[in-house]
Amino acid sequence: METIQINNLNISKYLKWTLAIAAMVGVVDLLLSFNQGRLGEIFTGYSGLFILGLLIAAYVFVGFPIFRFNSNLNYLKIKSHLALSKSLGKELVISRENLVSFEIDSSGFRKKLIVCYILGGREVKEKFSISLLNNSKIRNLAKSMDMIADPSSGDHLFI
Repeated sequence: METIQINNLNISKYLKWTLAIAAMVGVVDLLLSFNQGRLGEIFTGYSGLFILGLLIAAYVFVGFPIFRFNSNLNYLKIKSHLALSKSLGKELVISRENLVSFEIDSSGFRKKLIVCYILGGREVKEKFSISLLNNSKIRNLAKSMDMIADPSSGDHLFI
């Protein structure tokens, strides 16, 4: 089986620019709120809090927006993290033999990849946000999951 890679790293730069612009608007608003006169009346310094609230709501809606899926002959590597920091997120590296099942859940606000695997003799479930993957990448992810789970491929899942 060949290496399969699926990610949405192309949106990372747009998310970083959005966060930078929002931060600049908040700082400018805060600086202009100290200005005496008409300009100080317009800018009250609260837009920074409003923008921060919008950003938190957006992250709650999409979860960890950056998603990476890498599959080769022996291992699966799945990582989901924030646009600004790879350390703020979660990563799963498992042997293909320990994989029990995959599922794409489109119910609710977020689309999620649910992975069941064996860890220390117990079945463990982890969820990864795939909300910002486009439809063709989600179809490719589902197709690659089917290839991994297909018993006719010569590989089998440990159950």
